[in-house]
Amino acid sequence: AGQPPAGYERAVLDRGLAPAEFIDGVRAVESEREERSRLLADMRTHSEVGRTRLYHAVPRLASGIHVERKPVVAEGEFVWGHVICGPGHDGDTPCSDLVALMLSLIDGRLTVGEIADCLSGQVYWAGDDRVLAATIAAVEILYVDGTIEMLDAGNG
Repeated sequence: AGQPPAGYERAVLDRGLAPAEFIDGVRAVESEREERSRLLADMRTHSEVGRTRLYHAVPRLASGIHVERKPVVAEGEFVWGHVICGPGHDGDTPCSDLVALMLSLIDGRLTVGEIADCLSGQVYWAGDDRVLAATIAAVEILYVDGTIEMLDAGNG
């Protein structure tokens, strides 16, 4: 109807045209994502990335999350790619090779900084700073959406 999908969905929810249980569920998800975003903001309080709590945090994947290699649509045709599968991912969520590799390194022991260092040794198209920035951006997105269940900042 001329509105972007998110705008349309928001308009329907705001008018209360959806079942109450659905609206409550959407609001709960939104609230959880807002809380996760606030926690991330608290973890990035230093101007030097390497000194933030986020850089030193240990990510942990949500239960059942895994990456599979499957056909995905790219530029109008099917190609082999990676998808994130598991609870909370209705259908498969396509991801880049870098994100797939990053997810394979999340083992509950390595910090975000250590994961970025490992990726830097395996990614030849970008310098260490670009890989670190991409790693942190991916961790933040995956944490907010619940794919990464926890960022254990320890005492850091």
